[in-house]
Amino acid sequence: MWHLDPSSARWESARFSAAMELAFPSRGLQAITWDGAALADAALMQVTVAARGGERAERIEDAYIRGSDLIVTYAEASDSVVRPQVCWRVVHQPHAAPGVVLEVLVSVQTQCLDSDPRVQVTSVLPGREWMLLTGGAAASDCRPVGWPDASPQTVDVAAACQALLARLPASACSYGHILTPSDLVHAQLSWDAARRATALETTYFAGRLEKGVLRRARSRAVLMPRAGDAELLVELLWGTVATAPPLTT
Repeated sequence: MWHLDPSSARWESARFSAAMELAFPSRGLQAITWDGAALADAALMQVTVAARGGERAERIEDAYIRGSDLIVTYAEASDSVVRPQVCWRVVHQPHAAPGVVLEVLVSVQTQCLDSDPRVQVTSVLPGREWMLLTGGAAASDCRPVGWPDASPQTVDVAAACQALLARLPASACSYGHILTPSDLVHAQLSWDAARRATALETTYFAGRLEKGVLRRARSRAVLMPRAGDAELLVELLWGTVATAPPLTT
């Protein structure tokens, strides 16, 4: 369950724990443990409003817990008139057992006639053993992501209705990420040789946003044991495609 403090929040359960600083959504979920083991150098579901640039403190209008949801509303900024609401959700779903599903639901609206609504959701994980599930509905459809050499590299992931699987080094844990079709603009994997970590960055909301319009997108992932990870990711992929994003309010 979530525990909320004035400036931070922490999720604690038997299998998964993580913490975040409310004013820094761009840092995402950190201090992550899975089955009691720390996932060193991992940061999941980092949320950044593209027009606001890199890491900075955001002004919080409201923050509260509702069941397994942590919901934070952020104010408009001088350089970005978008007002985002972010819901970080931890889901223990029967079909995902023994995995833990993580969701971020991002809603954006504005009081101005024209604004840039783009939002980026990023997860950073150690290592670079990634696989891409494309087109098919079986674990055998997973294909390794190729990196030309050990230098920093970026790989574009063009289409939605795909899933990415990361097998973390020196860990019995895997990370799966669903590229949902709704409002996804672009996705890419970037390998940082110095940090020996890979960032998965997804961008949502193309075009401009005007007053009176609400846009919402869902980013969905799963932490799971290495054994049977591809099969579990296939189930989650098609279950996600078949369902509409839930509401945040």
